[in-house]
Amino acid sequence: MYLGVLKLWWCQECNLPLISSRCDLCGNKGNKVNISPPGDVRVAFSEDVRILRETVKKNFGDEELISKKIVLLNRVSYEDRMDEVIVDGEVVGNLRFNHGYEFLPRISGASWMNASKGIVEVDEGAFDPILRGANVMSRGVISASEVRGGDEVIVKCRDRVIATGRALKDENELNGGIFVKTRHKGIFNKKRPKKDSAWKEVIEANASRLERLEKSALEFIEKVSKKFSLPVTVSYSGGKDSLATLLLVDQVIEDYSILFVDTGLEFPETLEHVLRVSELFGKPLLMSSSDLFWKALEIFGPPSVNRRWCCKICKLAPLSKLIRENFSSSLSFIGQRKYESKIRYLSGNVWKNFWMGNQISASPVQSWNALEIWLYLFWKKADYNPLYEMGYERIGCWMCPASDLADFEILRITHPELHEKWFSWLKNYAKRTGKPERWISDGLWRFEGGKKRRKRSCIDAVAEKKVESIELERASELLRPVGEVSKFSDHILVRRGNSRALIFPSGRIVSYGENSSELVDLITSSLRRAEECLRCSLCISHCPRNAISVDRELKISSDCTHCGKCIEACPLVFYSS
Repeated sequence: MYLGVLKLWWCQECNLPLISSRCDLCGNKGNKVNISPPGDVRVAFSEDVRILRETVKKNFGDEELISKKIVLLNRVSYEDRMDEVIVDGEVVGNLRFNHGYEFLPRISGASWMNASKGIVEVDEGAFDPILRGANVMSRGVISASEVRGGDEVIVKCRDRVIATGRALKDENELNGGIFVKTRHKGIFNKKRPKKDSAWKEVIEANASRLERLEKSALEFIEKVSKKFSLPVTVSYSGGKDSLATLLLVDQVIEDYSILFVDTGLEFPETLEHVLRVSELFGKPLLMSSSDLFWKALEIFGPPSVNRRWCCKICKLAPLSKLIRENFSSSLSFIGQRKYESKIRYLSGNVWKNFWMGNQISASPVQSWNALEIWLYLFWKKADYNPLYEMGYERIGCWMCPASDLADFEILRITHPELHEKWFSWLKNYAKRTGKPERWISDGLWRFEGGKKRRKRSCIDAVAEKKVESIELERASELLRPVGEVSKFSDHILVRRGNSRALIFPSGRIVSYGENSSELVDLITSSLRRAEECLRCSLCISHCPRNAISVDRELKISSDCTHCGKCIEACPLVFYSS
């Protein structure tokens, strides 16, 4: 999916990457690198390079392909992690994680390799058919060096690379049928550049583009801060994007605060980094901590990509409370980028998060890709989070459901105690709920559940439901956001629009009129909301009359105007089935 312009060129003279079409070092125009969308190209750090080198050596016996100083990675679509690997101006292959790393070479990478295994040699009769798109048939194979079914291989003819693909059989099974399913075909004649550039030269080659990016971002920050007469904050996560945002804001705004929420699931390196950055910038660090995750787990079950309740309860709710207690509301500059997802692409560079009723959000780096962020940080000699050097692509909660299995493998190596804590919980949960083994091994827990339950849009005559017994005095208070409440000796009457509902102490709820089923849902959700309230306080930020408090238990005063915004903002209601 194209979320922005694919911004990667390569200077052949200086042998380095460019984020615009012309090199500032030699003045030459760079060649466009043919990368896949969304094109959020990033830097391969030391651990990334180590994994690449070891994988290429393991698969093909080569130790030269990943020997250069400048290596870039471009995330592409796959069920887990897969990156295009860019070296010397060419996409030389893909690094894929499938319960272990494997390297899928392109024709360029295979031609530049000094491979000693994983090679399938074919006779001359197969040369033209393969180049025209045919698979490698067993009858055309002369030899296969250390090849097993399922391996990625390089296909050669007369010692010249003509294709790459996946072997379907072992080297000794040349008994007919397809031997290699080819993926890439062609002849690559380009010689590999000998010049070896350093990151210092990359910065110099991209200096004019970095200056333009900075100038545009600074103008944006100044314009937005003047438009909204609110206290300025920077929402800092400890990641690269929020660090670039902090560097930019610091050049324009003198009086601002740094906001950070410790979700209780932060890496220790991130906590140390945030404190260090606060000291370096000399700005107030407003920090909030949340301990609700493990408690909420027992109510919601494990979070998933489609049910990321953890963000709302452990991050957005404490952040909203932090802003409310210090400023009432604020203009927060955030390191959001459109290359990260379709949702972020559509949000624009100024927005208001539904869950954050007291925050205007703005991103000065909305149109930057990851490589532009990294070059900017290198240019400014910024102190970035050391987790990137350990192989982590993104910085966040260490058990985030948006993480790949590759991320959890890194976690197992770098922080075994955290890995054990989470996967022990998952194993116990799987045992209690009868989940299969692959629910954990294949990471299926990350994709469970759906999105917010859909509101019914219907016309009913009568709707009825039975819940646990109800204490009328307490219920009459809790149901105020639903509609006008009248308490009688043996029941409660709730009026909402053209619907009416009667609630009895036995737990029987009867509703009649238009959309009566929807009214029953609202009533049951509101009662559940109070019973299982986690005191996250998100509802408070959405109440226009300050009618809600959650000190020891949820309380709703008579100032309530029945708007229902607090019900919509409650994660317990939002994620109920």
